[in-house]
Amino acid sequence: MDEQELIRRGQEYFAQKQFSEALACVKQLQALGRTDELLQAVEAECLFNLMRAPEAAAIMRALLAVEPGNFNYQIKLAHYLRYIGEFDESERLARQVPRGTPGLAYLTGWHMLRHGDTAHGFTELEPEIGIYRIDASHALPIEKKYIKGMLLEGKRVLLALEGGFGDELAYARFAPWLEKHGATVIVGAHQRLVPLIARMSGMKDVRAIKTINPDEYDYYIPAMSMIPLFAIRDPLVGMEFPTFAPLKEEVKKWEPKITEVANGRVKIGIHWQGNWAFDYLERKSPPAQEILKLNEVGQLYSLQRDAGNNTLPKDAPVYDTEAGLPSWESTASVMSLMDYIVTNDTSTAHLAGNLGKKTLVLLPHAPHHYWLPLDSAPWYPNMVALRQPRYGDWVGAVHHACTYIRNDR
Repeated sequence: MDEQELIRRGQEYFAQKQFSEALACVKQLQALGRTDELLQAVEAECLFNLMRAPEAAAIMRALLAVEPGNFNYQIKLAHYLRYIGEFDESERLARQVPRGTPGLAYLTGWHMLRHGDTAHGFTELEPEIGIYRIDASHALPIEKKYIKGMLLEGKRVLLALEGGFGDELAYARFAPWLEKHGATVIVGAHQRLVPLIARMSGMKDVRAIKTINPDEYDYYIPAMSMIPLFAIRDPLVGMEFPTFAPLKEEVKKWEPKITEVANGRVKIGIHWQGNWAFDYLERKSPPAQEILKLNEVGQLYSLQRDAGNNTLPKDAPVYDTEAGLPSWESTASVMSLMDYIVTNDTSTAHLAGNLGKKTLVLLPHAPHHYWLPLDSAPWYPNMVALRQPRYGDWVGAVHHACTYIRNDR
């Protein structure tokens, strides 16, 4: 295969997030004598996305030594170092990068949150936070977007929930906050979440966001902008848990079978696989085989759907509670019957948190901003953050969960 065809295929593989194949093209190009900096940078990014961040960091260090004024290399290295736990060095490098450099806002905000500065951390983080932002997914009237400092008293406000399902479940808490500051609030949610969020404490008007007419509100506030807009220092302010209860009829349906399967053992609900589309970025999904080790301390009940290739063995001693049609109400009811929930960082964690269940969250060594400062769970009082002891060490995180449950009984 000639050089141009390797470049074409490598670009195609990289765009399709087939990083192993893209890396193979890079290696073949290097074997042909290509040693340019761009190719090395692509090699580093492929390695990073293949969970080989230490190797990626080594390449980027070498590139930065040759070209110390390259801020793109510097911010990339700062990100790689954050993932592998070299937090102080990551922060030092970030401070040297000019504002506006892509990736800097998230990195700066993450480090502020690491140090416990919630309001300023989210202010920095907000421009680059999350996916499915409301202004990108819904045609809301831009002239009605809330601007910091506008009056809330006596105004009709749409709290537009956004992000993934977990983000919506987390940020719904700010509707009562807005009510206490004088607003009349409509909560706009994904239609599948409306029944759950409508039962949360303090909720008065919750609807599918696509059904809400702009004439019904004076302002809309993107939910993920709440903390920076109002300098909220504590996401637990004014909160009481659980925020809602599962449906009694669903609990009654599940309780006999859950009790029978447990046979007197500790009941542990497990979830391990996040959204496959973002797995290469977030690295939040431990191997199913590792999660299975929790069987040593209790009876396991799967809360998992769509695990892709990250599945349990067919003979695993796990009762599947998600075999039927998807139902948030059913999942919430099963959770309510568990002694513990052990989950990775997904919507399952936020659902468990709102139910007030004792939840152990298995986290990467450099976790998502919900779990900062490190080794804490500031959004939910009944959660325990169990972070990888080292980069990529899911064995250690699951071991911590087993030890916690043994000591807690």
